[in-house]
Amino acid sequence: MVEFKANLPYYGVTVRVAPKVMPRLRYAGYFARIEKIDSPDADGWISVWLRFDIEEAACAYVLGFGAQMEVIEPLELRDRVLQAAKKTILFYTEH
Repeated sequence: MVEFKANLPYYGVTVRVAPKVMPRLRYAGYFARIEKIDSPDADGWISVWLRFDIEEAACAYVLGFGAQMEVIEPLELRDRVLQAAKKTILFYTEH
């Protein structure tokens, strides 16, 4: 069992979360696992370390929170979320 768990995919993400959505964080997705929650910063936002199996799941999860969640690391995920948001805006402005 230990070997099985050691071989599971791992995609770590650090995000900042608006305080009002913290209660939803634990229930927002099956594929996100909380690894650590920090104390609120000066703005009240909370740094959270999350674990996903793959980048695609992390991107979809973050997008679901809109402007209430900011990707800090990895930068590749931050860029992917930005590109997905731009594509969504373009889609809705054209249809």
